[in-house]
Amino acid sequence: MNNSISSSTRVTAPSRLLALFYFAIAGAYCVLFLISDHAYLQDYPGWVYEGVVLYKKLLGDLALPYTFKTYPVPNSTITILIAALSPLGFNAAAKLAVVGYIATSSYLVLKLCHQVDPIFAVEKAWVVMSTVFISSCFWNGYINYQIGLLLLVAYALAENSTVKPSRVRLLVFSIVIFFTHFVPFAALCLYALYRAYRSRSTGYLWPLVPSFIFTCWYAIGRLTSISEHYQVQAPLVPGAISFAAYKAYTLLKLGPFQNFILPDGSSYLEKYTALYWAFITTSLLFLGLIAVELVRDTWRSGHGRRSYEKPALAFAVLAAFLVTPSALLGLVNFGERIIIPAFAAAIVWTAFRRSTLAVWSVIALCFCIYNLKFMYDVRHVEPQNWTAQGIQPDGATGPQVAPSIPGASANFESLYLKTKQKYLNHRLFEKVRYYRAIEESRYSLPLLGTGVMDDLLLRTPQNDGRQGESK
Repeated sequence: MNNSISSSTRVTAPSRLLALFYFAIAGAYCVLFLISDHAYLQDYPGWVYEGVVLYKKLLGDLALPYTFKTYPVPNSTITILIAALSPLGFNAAAKLAVVGYIATSSYLVLKLCHQVDPIFAVEKAWVVMSTVFISSCFWNGYINYQIGLLLLVAYALAENSTVKPSRVRLLVFSIVIFFTHFVPFAALCLYALYRAYRSRSTGYLWPLVPSFIFTCWYAIGRLTSISEHYQVQAPLVPGAISFAAYKAYTLLKLGPFQNFILPDGSSYLEKYTALYWAFITTSLLFLGLIAVELVRDTWRSGHGRRSYEKPALAFAVLAAFLVTPSALLGLVNFGERIIIPAFAAAIVWTAFRRSTLAVWSVIALCFCIYNLKFMYDVRHVEPQNWTAQGIQPDGATGPQVAPSIPGASANFESLYLKTKQKYLNHRLFEKVRYYRAIEESRYSLPLLGTGVMDDLLLRTPQNDGRQGESK
């Protein structure tokens, strides 16, 4: 890795102002998560629930219908973190974990950008935070994955600060990142392979042996798991055209605009259709401008500097993204997980024009303000008749695993289809029933499947809430 791509370290006054806004926005995110009734991220309540279950199991509550998996599991970090914080109360634990993630990622991303490009560090940090760290995967509640990306930033910072790569550092980070998510771990392994290739020495790969053993153990252990499986999953929508559209849509999700679905199933921008499409267009132009700049830099690397490493890497990442199915080995949106760390690295290590970075920063700032406005508006919004079994419609009796609304079916998709705005949506309140279950001490809901614990309850497709939730 290059220590810097800028020849000067002079920081302009506008950059200082942007830095002030940068930390002010990060602080606002933290405050709003703290004052909200709950941490509203789509899948996050399920992970909080599993963390509380883990805490209770460790305290000796053997009656809970869950058991520990007998093999190391990548999606373990947030469960263990919530369990460690559970003595503070599940709500405080859930909020502190998210706030800690936002504060740490804001600081480390800016520090890495300053290390690589001191002049435009703040502008690049704005782009990375709004497209990678507080972005689609974040709002979807893929917290283990996001923590894995954060640890990759920490590793890059440490690597950039020394001339000679440290094998001890690689050993520690490979083990820790393994327990966050498979894709960040795979990205670290690929980087280690690249360094070994550049140095013509396989000795650099020895620190990966323990985590490789964990990987093999995990692969074998999944064969005995109740929750995890190796069945090939059908595409979300069959057909080549649908697959191409899905890939294009996945790239659009990298943009700074995300739409939010309210508890009643309508969109936050339901009454502002023109604004909704204007935001999507702006986000698309934002990404298009980034793509043009990245292609321009890659072309210069291949033809101007006669260096073919960057073009080869760009082609490999793009090819991997394009051929990856929508679901693989229990992970949904696998291609999205591949493209995100590559996208973040491209932003940090590419030399952009000042005017382009300024435009990106302003757009990112505006969408952050939009996100904060939404968070403020829904800080106390929640269905009043939500229980641990789901929302109970008028006149309904019996448990409902899938939430619903009066007059609608028990399937959440019916609720989701209430909005006419179908793109870039995040159902932040979809799994609030897990919070209700903890409050009511009803520990009988299905786990998300890819965590550290297995369900002991025998389920049917009608009451299995894990389908499509492997993250």
